[in-house]
Parts: sequence; C-alpha cells; structure tokens
Amino acid sequence: MWRTIKLTILATFIASMMVTVAMAGKTKYSGSGRKPPRKLDKRQVTQIKAMLVLIPEQYDPYEIVAIGMVESNLTINAVSDTGDYGLMQVNCRIHKKQLRAIYGFKNCEKDMLIMTKSLIASLYVIDDFRKNHRRCRGTKVYACYNGGQGWRTRQRKCLKKCTTKPECLRCTRVSTYSKNVKRNILFLRNNYSYLFKNRPPLVDGRASIRKENE
Repeated sequence: MWRTIKLTILATFIASMMVTVAMAGKTKYSGSGRKPPRKLDKRQVTQIKAMLVLIPEQYDPYEIVAIGMVESNLTINAVSDTGDYGLMQVNCRIHKKQLRAIYGFKNCEKDMLIMTKSLIASLYVIDDFRKNHRRCRGTKVYACYNGGQGWRTRQRKCLKKCTTKPECLRCTRVSTYSKNVKRNILFLRNNYSYLFKNRPPLVDGRASIRKENE
C-alpha cells in the first residue's frame, strides 16, 4: 500500500515538474482589454521599436501596436487560459491549420512565442476578417479579432439573459476591447508619434517566412 502511495506521489511530482518545464520562458496572461497606460515604460518602448521594423507599409502601425498593447501588454511570451499565444495573442486552436498551410508554422504554440511569427499570424487574421467578413471591415475588425465575426450576435443574446451587473459587463467584453484598441491608438498618436515617424526601414517578415518553407 505504502509503495503504491509513494509511486503516486512520485508520479504527481514528476508531472508537476514537467508542467513547470513546459511553462518555462512563458508568462501566464489572463484576459485582454487593457486601457492605455499613463506612460510607456522602457520595455514597452523597446518592444514597439522592434515591432515597427516588421509591420509592412500597407498596415497602420498604430493599429497593430495598439492591438498588441490591448492583447498582451506587448509581452512576447504571454500565454492565456483560452489558448492565445504570444505578443498578439493568436488563438492556435482556431488558426493553427491555416498558419501551417500558408506559412509552414508546424508548432503554433511555440511559433507564436516568436515576435516575428506572432505578427505575421496576426496580420493574416486581420486580413482574413476584413476581406471575408463584411461585419469586420474597417475598425470593426478590432472586435472581430477578439471575439470572432459573430461577436455582436453573441453579445445581444448574452445581454438578454444576464441578470446582474457583473454578468452584463462580461457580455460587453468584446465591445470594451474594441474601444480600448481605439483608446490606445489615440494614446500612441498623441504621445509617441515620434517613434512611428522615425521608424527604420521595414522588413516584411511574411515574404521571408514563405521563402523558407518553399
């Protein structure tokens, strides 16, 4: 009996150590929807500079950086409870097949913890929503990025059922997320436009990723 208990304890310990090792280098992150900070810290400024080199010219850099701020607070190794990974919190459960087929990302969970690949994936998601879903065009894409193209229908149904203020606030989470992306864009334009005006020559990482996988 004691031998069985000892083996069970040992197995539990080994399992916990395996989880610890698997999570090494990752930052547990729960939820998104951050409002703009009062001021960017040094880490955030450095991260934005690194992002700006990778955002292609056809995209609004304020928009992409703001989404990253709201999604992960510009944390490259962020991992959420809902299966969202990396700087741009790309959901691997939803997008891994497309990312593998188009860009050759064989391990979505690990790939999204690399800034270049996370940005490439997020641009793919944004493009897909805007091109293929009428309800996700323009700035409406912010809500779709967070809640999918059917977020508004789900929100209406949720608001009809909710009975308490906290429940109803949860129903409007996606709307709040979208508003906070817009707030972060305004914050960046008003306070940190010099970072965006003086950004270095752009490198479109998507082209090099495709070439590597051909």
